[in-house]
Amino acid sequence: MKLNYVYVFMFDVQTSCEPIQRLLYSVGVIRLVRFLVRAQISTDPGNKMVKNPKFLQNLEDYMKKVNAEAAYFFEAGGERTFAFIVNMDTADMMPSLAEPLFQDLGAKVEFHPVMVLDDLKKALERLG
Repeated sequence: MKLNYVYVFMFDVQTSCEPIQRLLYSVGVIRLVRFLVRAQISTDPGNKMVKNPKFLQNLEDYMKKVNAEAAYFFEAGGERTFAFIVNMDTADMMPSLAEPLFQDLGAKVEFHPVMVLDDLKKALERLG
């Protein structure tokens, strides 16, 4: 006999739901996919961006809003490049991640699904 369980969680919407998401993910109720969101800003818009006194605060606000696990900043192809590691459970989350980068920074944005070592191990086990 197969048992089905229904979990009901109630929480204040002002509270971050990240711990609940991680719990649901850990017990297999939801599946999050980790993505690397790469944003490139060309030289002229990038120069204006870094001169903005609110740039760092805006960047921190964005990272909190998208719940970035990690963020990296580097040069690629001669342009300023940001890489954020984020979790998505549905594709409709992409615009909320990309639009601030498009509209506020004039960035070129790419999404790349990525794995950690445990994900790779699981994938290779499935191959046999």
